[in-house]
Amino acid sequence: MKKFFILSILYSFIYSQTEDDGIQIQENSVFWKKGVDKLVLKDGDLFYGDYLEMKEKKVFFKIEFQDHPSTFEISNIKHLVLANGRIVIRNNKDISLPCFSIALFSIFYFSKFHNLIR
Repeated sequence: MKKFFILSILYSFIYSQTEDDGIQIQENSVFWKKGVDKLVLKDGDLFYGDYLEMKEKKVFFKIEFQDHPSTFEISNIKHLVLANGRIVIRNNKDISLPCFSIALFSIFYFSKFHNLIR
């Protein structure tokens, strides 16, 4: 029981919210335009336009009613959704390390049970 309790605390610690974000993204909002690409920055600015490409941690995005494309750092982008619904960037979080850690821990943990069954 102690191991389960420690495991649940570890799990909640890894997946807990690390930032106090005041920006809430509601994809089905009345103000959410359809048929265009959407870019939301961490400071809350929302842009509609065309996603062009991503190179070297920079996103090139042509904002509506502007002639020249703008560049944005990936670290400043909170949310980027294409017109077809494909999500390019969501909440700018990389969870690969916590997932790898949990998988590694569970492999070692359950391998002990495998030896007990024999």
